[in-house]
Amino acid sequence: MQSVTLIYMTHDSLRKARRRGFTMIELLTVITLVTVVTALSVKGLSGGNSGASAMRQCLTETTSLITQARMLAMSQNTYVYIFFRRVTAKRRVEAMVVYSKTGLNVYSNAAGALHSVSADLAPAHTRVVLDGVRLLDRSTVPVEGTGGISRPQPAFIMDLGSDYKLTHQGDTYDRSLVFRPTGEVYIPPLAYTGVVEIALEPVNGAGTENVTTAGPQAAVVQIVGATGQAQVYRVAK
Repeated sequence: MQSVTLIYMTHDSLRKARRRGFTMIELLTVITLVTVVTALSVKGLSGGNSGASAMRQCLTETTSLITQARMLAMSQNTYVYIFFRRVTAKRRVEAMVVYSKTGLNVYSNAAGALHSVSADLAPAHTRVVLDGVRLLDRSTVPVEGTGGISRPQPAFIMDLGSDYKLTHQGDTYDRSLVFRPTGEVYIPPLAYTGVVEIALEPVNGAGTENVTTAGPQAAVVQIVGATGQAQVYRVAK
């Protein structure tokens, strides 16, 4: 499993971070602590097989990625975007994080197609690979009854956005979410800061993506829009 550190800071960006109240040491300390706490909270997922182990690892990496992207948005006072793509043949999900170099929201001027290296966007780190899982649409994850995931249900929960796509080194990422400089999260093209869910499940032997219900190891990473805080919820036993 690939281990990724998100923070990519030049001398100039570090100087800006200090001016806005964050230092590199503070950022890395907070990120390390959050990552450890996240790992401990996800460790409770049931199951001792390789699928469950891969699931725990992917949930840890996903929540850590979210936390780090939010920290980057706040420290650099800019917009940060997390893009996902499903790689069914290889039974994995890949993620890319890019940020606005101008501090402006690039979606306000985009027609749906973005590029990771442009006058407005820059990649924050190398590609993140979540092996052995698939990305589900939220509608496939049952909320109540047998196999349902029990979690708070605010009035408005949003799936990952599909209106905008990112092209990077020939690959297209077609699901996304955005962190504002304030740390709030939302789904484009909507501006409403509702609750965002990322639903993951261990992949079966065939690597099939077309499912109507989630299996017993499915889980969601729920992000509260107003605060950007992430929490993992699993299928109830």
